[in-house]
Amino acid sequence: MQAALNTSTRDTPAAHALQVASPLEEALTSICAEAQGVCVVDFEEASDEAVSGLRGRADALLAQSIDLLRFVSAEYVEPAEAAAQEIRAAGDVGDRPSAIPPGVEAIADVLMLAHLGIRSRQRRLAELPSDASRWDVLAALGSSLRTIQKSLAAVRRAMSAAHLVRPAPGYYETALAGSLEVRSLYVRFHRAVAAGGPPDVETLRPRMRRASNAIAVLLGKNNGPHLRTNDRALLFATRESARAWLSGDLSDPEHLLAGQRLFQDITTMAGMLLEVNKREELVRHDALLVRAALAELPPARAWGPVAAVELIARLRPILGRSPEVDALCDASPQALERAVVHQVLAELDAALAVQLHEELGPIAGGRSFEQ
Repeated sequence: MQAALNTSTRDTPAAHALQVASPLEEALTSICAEAQGVCVVDFEEASDEAVSGLRGRADALLAQSIDLLRFVSAEYVEPAEAAAQEIRAAGDVGDRPSAIPPGVEAIADVLMLAHLGIRSRQRRLAELPSDASRWDVLAALGSSLRTIQKSLAAVRRAMSAAHLVRPAPGYYETALAGSLEVRSLYVRFHRAVAAGGPPDVETLRPRMRRASNAIAVLLGKNNGPHLRTNDRALLFATRESARAWLSGDLSDPEHLLAGQRLFQDITTMAGMLLEVNKREELVRHDALLVRAALAELPPARAWGPVAAVELIARLRPILGRSPEVDALCDASPQALERAVVHQVLAELDAALAVQLHEELGPIAGGRSFEQ
């Protein structure tokens, strides 16, 4: 990769004009595409040798990503920092800027975050114990591959904003559709399991069977690539427990008591799966949607069933984000009060803004990843 990058992208006229892909742009695209092309689900039942090969591939991609980050810094950030330092040292600024250009400063911010993220994934893989389970290894590998895509896509976005490479769809745009589908699946699963409250002796068996079947749907091959490895491991183990219970002696009081505890565990798991809401692409998507819905909420004089129906349709994609939003979506349009809608949206808007800042960081939640 280094040989391919030896041609300075700054000194290549075609690259400067952004008419063709520069070597740097090609390297960013290539590594992201290779990381995106790995389906960790395919290795759940693969041989140990195949998983070991995947680990070697991930290690190599992480190392290549670090090298690429260093190249970007050496090519764009370090010269700008050196020039700014010379200007300050000369003490004769004149009309020349004495600070790093904003576009390059944004690149430096993203490079720092990307470097930290990729290094943390390298450490996680290196620290895996020799007897780590298949699920733990695959979870670490999947996290590493996602971090590569997220980090390099952010670097490319910052460089595009500085007109150094051509615009391209970022990690969040490509990941959003899958995450929205996963959340929709998890919401349906949670509602199916939690509906009706705790089962009694008469309803325990049929509800356990429905829960087991619902888990099987979640684990279907079409959903696999979008579910995180840790979620799949938990779902597989829970489905096996449900099947084992269903094949047991239902006349045994102890067995029935164990079934009620298991069903409570399934209900708890269904709620935990809604932590999918913490995925960065969903936080961004929901924050933008809620902010727009709040800004465009019709005034009181124009509020009515038609406006309520339109609002409910608009909020459907974020079903599962909060109980309050779910209640709005489930409400009758005729009974939906504008004051209640405004309060729910305003509180959620504020909460999502805090989540963007605190969980993703001020840089990740701001210009560097969004411009």
